[in-house]
Amino acid sequence: MRIKLAVEEEDLRAEIRELESEAQEDREEIECLDRRVKELEEAISHFLFARGTRKDLLRVLRADRLIPVL
Repeated sequence: MRIKLAVEEEDLRAEIRELESEAQEDREEIECLDRRVKELEEAISHFLFARGTRKDLLRVLRADRLIPVL
């Protein structure tokens, strides 16, 4: 019985480590997306300040690689 419990405990610890690793990856992805949103907000803010056209905005965002070229 003790061996079975020890094996289950080790399995649970391994699962916890895996989940913690996934959570860290998710946090890193969220940080990356947050930075990207801030970059987009800044680009849009500069655009609105310059009062360009929609076409100008798309050109700026594409040039800054903030949105993909479609």
